[in-house]
Amino acid sequence: TTTTTTTTTTTTTTTTTTTTTTKTTTVPATTIEASTGGLIFGSVGGEAFAATEVFGSSANGANAEVSKGGGTSLSDPAYICYNNPITARLPDGIQHVTQPDGTKVFYVKSHLMYGTYDYPRNLDCYGAFRVPARSYTQTLKIEVVEGELAGDSYFAFGNDYGDTEVFPNIHDSAITREVSVAVNYENRRRYNIHFHSGTSTGKGFVLKFSVTP
Repeated sequence: TTTTTTTTTTTTTTTTTTTTTTKTTTVPATTIEASTGGLIFGSVGGEAFAATEVFGSSANGANAEVSKGGGTSLSDPAYICYNNPITARLPDGIQHVTQPDGTKVFYVKSHLMYGTYDYPRNLDCYGAFRVPARSYTQTLKIEVVEGELAGDSYFAFGNDYGDTEVFPNIHDSAITREVSVAVNYENRRRYNIHFHSGTSTGKGFVLKFSVTP
């Protein structure tokens, strides 16, 4: 007698499916040009200014106090900052290189709290400088008194359309220059400057503008 045994094995396979859903959110870009009024902060002719560095980081206490300065010396440099080059060179914005006592010199600092705190990130400051109206030809000079830039920060000369000469090194000898300004050309023969701090922080700088004779 032959006995046959049959064994049946059943294999069950379980498949687990994981679904990952990715949601993309688009945030509208905001630029400093969206500000209204033109003047963000600074000192213009010793008058209008606001004490908030718009879109600038307050790290290191950069916005801790107001110290706009009068522009009379290295120890009292003025802070001038507009959000675009056109506003900076309009009649209400452009800085005449002269003091109330008739001295034709003007010192400018890179940021509000220069000498106390580093400049903040994401700071873009524009300024324009000209000689006072006179009945004779004058010479307008710009020079760097002291300072230091870090990372992707830079100083630049420019026009209504943007930067024309960019200097990552604030001590670049090419920054120092002078221009002859004939009678009736006082507002045309000017310096338009731009300070861009980018993603970096650093000491900053002081510029000196002077007019002769």
